[in-house]
Amino acid sequence: MRIVSGIFKNRTLLTPKGLDTRPTSERMRATLFNICQNYIENARFLDLFAGSGAIGLEALSRGASHATFVDMSKESCLCIKKNIASLNAQQQTTVLHGDVLAQLKRLPHQYDIIFVDPPYELNLGTQVLAFVDQNPILTPTGTLFIEESAYTPPEVALTTLELVSSRSTGRTLLQQYRKRT
Repeated sequence: MRIVSGIFKNRTLLTPKGLDTRPTSERMRATLFNICQNYIENARFLDLFAGSGAIGLEALSRGASHATFVDMSKESCLCIKKNIASLNAQQQTTVLHGDVLAQLKRLPHQYDIIFVDPPYELNLGTQVLAFVDQNPILTPTGTLFIEESAYTPPEVALTTLELVSSRSTGRTLLQQYRKRT
């Protein structure tokens, strides 16, 4: 896996060994960053279910000021830390190990962009979406992306967020949410 664009372009990233991780495809990463290219500069980026950290590191490469990575797997967190070190990006990053929903409750900052890539079969994307909808973790002009299986988009009653776009590539669906205006 490699960084697609920006200051770390073409740098190779490690991936967690022995885990059933599902890395975001290069095509989906390109789609994601094409959508948010106009507001990635100086953004605080939150990468949930981070795996190798590729999405958050791509965000830093493209101009985000800080990336926070959260993953339940120790192996993933170690992999993320190695990738961060290989890019010398320690000052711009935070890595949190633990349950994503529990960590969300402890985060001290709001984020401009939140990327959620949960295991498809556990319905965790819906739970994170509901939490972000009810808590001030997303800035008023921020955006949240959820990468999910195209076959099982969840329905959630939202009060502060609204779905603004939905794109699919193959078996994967990328949904974008923003605060209601």
